[in-house]
Amino acid sequence: MGADDYDDPAFLGGNMERPALKRLMADIEARKIDVIVIYKIDRLTRSLADFSKMVEVFERQGVSFVSVTQQFNTNTSMGRLMLNVLLSFNGWEIQPHEPKYCTVNRPEKTGFP
Repeated sequence: MGADDYDDPAFLGGNMERPALKRLMADIEARKIDVIVIYKIDRLTRSLADFSKMVEVFERQGVSFVSVTQQFNTNTSMGRLMLNVLLSFNGWEIQPHEPKYCTVNRPEKTGFP
């Protein structure tokens, strides 16, 4: 099968509700695609959480992923490593963390010494 173009020029990368993206994901599920080649990851999505979900589908369907301008090529061990590093940030982002800042109430405002 030849290459196909899945382009949504009128939509932003932060939106998963894009006609061409939906068609791409449906074609992946139908096993019509072996490799996805993109210029840059943010052309596919700007959300790490959405990208993580897409990668799960890619892996389940045996689809390789290549970003031309970045070091992502899941056909190579280095590409898989880079992808796993990126996806680990997603796991870190969605987990609850300790508060970064702590506010201290002054005694005169709270009534406590």
